[in-house]
Amino acid sequence: MAILKNSIQFTGKLNDLSAYTLKGSDKIILRTKGGPTRKQVKKSPAYHNTRLNNSEFGGSANGAKHIRMAIYPVKHLADYNFTGPLIALCGAIQKMDPVNKWGERSVLFSKHSHILAGFQLNRQNPLDSVIRHPLRTTIDRATGTATVQIPDLYQNLNLFLPWEAPCFRLIASLGVVADRIYNGQDYKDAATTTSFHTQTFYTPWQHTQQSFTATTITLQLDHPTALQDHHTLILSSGIEMGMPVSDGLINRIRHTGSAKIIAVG
Repeated sequence: MAILKNSIQFTGKLNDLSAYTLKGSDKIILRTKGGPTRKQVKKSPAYHNTRLNNSEFGGSANGAKHIRMAIYPVKHLADYNFTGPLIALCGAIQKMDPVNKWGERSVLFSKHSHILAGFQLNRQNPLDSVIRHPLRTTIDRATGTATVQIPDLYQNLNLFLPWEAPCFRLIASLGVVADRIYNGQDYKDAATTTSFHTQTFYTPWQHTQQSFTATTITLQLDHPTALQDHHTLILSSGIEMGMPVSDGLINRIRHTGSAKIIAVG
């Protein structure tokens, strides 16, 4: 990998070069074509270990995909491409599978869900630096509910908004991710299960100079009785900024705000 620094600026393909940008960086990255052919990787005995690694990478990538779906309402608040770190996190969970062999190890979120708690979607302004007061949470699997207790928030006391915007609101979401199991070809849900819709709550918009009155947000899954042991509940929260465009209408400002996974269960 190389970084383009001279006056020639482009993205896309040029002969054997590929140029692209990454979220969170204004630099142009260069890569060259190379490596073994697809047939070699798929058939050659020399790439047996590569195939095992690729299989497990597919499992961790599949797990990261479903976590992204579970936190969809807040993922737009990220200030970097967090997919790579999320895949690495799933890969770490995958390596904790004590039963299955290399190349077929499961991603057992239900056994190691605590590893996901606290995952930050921001590097420049993480949520903990914006809201400097713990958000108390509860998760009740029996009822499929989660609560987020937001305290009184005061600008420059326990609320520090680094963005120049007149309004803000808080978001909470509750989603579900299932363990990812190798089925002989690829990674799927641990069993044929019901799909859960991620539940979302938005506080009303309010001016940044106004204090935020403490509130408790309660979220419940659409069919909580369908929860099984291999399901993990993911509770995320974030803050986003807004700009009034007319009386009663406030538009979200892109590339502002922050979020994180605040609890799992």
